[in-house]
Amino acid sequence: MPKSFYAENERQKFLDAFQSELTRPLVGFAVMGGLFGEESIWLAKRLVGAVVVGVGLPQLSLERDLIREYFDQKNGLGFEYAYTYPA
Repeated sequence: MPKSFYAENERQKFLDAFQSELTRPLVGFAVMGGLFGEESIWLAKRLVGAVVVGVGLPQLSLERDLIREYFDQKNGLGFEYAYTYPA
């Protein structure tokens, strides 16, 4: 699990807020690929819906640039193979 600036008790407090016995709607916000990315599966039984804002594109890196250059030369689809398809 990725490291986070959240203390373990704060993380657990956030997750505990999504109890099935809630009597009013609850909205939570998390960052894609962040600490709570895997927790959404665990919370699936408690969630009514989810909204994803933006696309989870990979970060810029030397590795991604090498992939982009290779596929640009091979078929002209470098950006797609390096950034779009992995998202």
